[in-house]
This record gives sequence, C-alpha cells and structure tokens, in this order.
Amino acid sequence: MGEQGLDDPHVIAQLHRAQGGDAHAQEMMADLFYWGARGVPRDHGAARHWFMQAAEQGRVPSLIAVAGMFLKGEGGPADNMTAVRLYQEAQEQGSPAASNGLGYAYFYGQGGLP
Repeated sequence: MGEQGLDDPHVIAQLHRAQGGDAHAQEMMADLFYWGARGVPRDHGAARHWFMQAAEQGRVPSLIAVAGMFLKGEGGPADNMTAVRLYQEAQEQGSPAASNGLGYAYFYGQGGLP
C-alpha cells in the first residue's frame, strides 16, 4: 500500500495540484522525488524543479531545501550564489535553518561571501 509511485491516485492528485500552482503540493512532490518515497523514483532534477516552484512562492522549507541542493549540486549544477540568495530570502522570514545554511556558506566562503 502506498508504493505505487506515479501510478498512485494520491500522488497523481498531488501532482495535478502542484502543476496548478499549489505551493504546498509542489513542496510535497519535491519531497517525494528527493527521497524516492511512496514508490516514486528518486529524481533530484524533478525535486529541484518542484522545490524551486514552491520557493518562488515564498515557502521557507522549499527555499532552504533548494538552497541546499544548489550548494551541493544536487539535481543540476552547483550554484553557490543562488544558494546564498535563497538562504538570505528564507532568513529574512526568520528561519534559523537559513541562518545555519548562511553560516556554512560564510565559513567556507561560498557564493561570493568572504
């Protein structure tokens, strides 16, 4: 039960909501693809896409998740400057996790940071 992947009616419904612009559904699809959960194949490119869609709508968990993906080069090329920008956006919304990500970037001098 719950391992039907992209044939699962619940996953299909979630995907339709995500495609319709529902930021929470986009975040849930990103999680499914990132971890390869519920029988959905692990696909970091798809995860990065859906996290970015939700991040563009201001979803803090997605801002942090996609920033980490950019930092590590998961699902596409690494882009430290974009990672830092996304962490800063999440930090402006009061996210301690974003502060942690920025601390990491500062510690290692990533994204143009000293």
